[in-house]
Amino acid sequence: LLRHPLELSALGLGKERAGKRGQREGVATMLGNLVGADAVVRRIMEKVSMATRDEDKREALAELKEKAGGEPRAVAAASLEPLMEMIPTLREDAEALRLILDTLLLCLLPEPSDTLSPA
Repeated sequence: LLRHPLELSALGLGKERAGKRGQREGVATMLGNLVGADAVVRRIMEKVSMATRDEDKREALAELKEKAGGEPRAVAAASLEPLMEMIPTLREDAEALRLILDTLLLCLLPEPSDTLSPA
């Protein structure tokens, strides 16, 4: 059964390793528009939890951090608790810890529309 290349990329089954950041972001944006930000965040969190190599986990965490910059509420809803539970297990991986803490910060900072503007 033949599948469309974007579909394969979204599933992580393309011929090339998904190391091209622009292509991955394009697929994530396309998926976000089609299925909603929550589904994209759940997919990214699945990548984080299923990663067996440190590099793969860091790549998925970087993708999650990027998503948190644009969709902090969706990321917070699906990932705050799992990310906080990951912190003790990643004590030796400073890069992964930085990505997690940056993501949490992006999720917890008030959005510009949430802050009170001076009158």
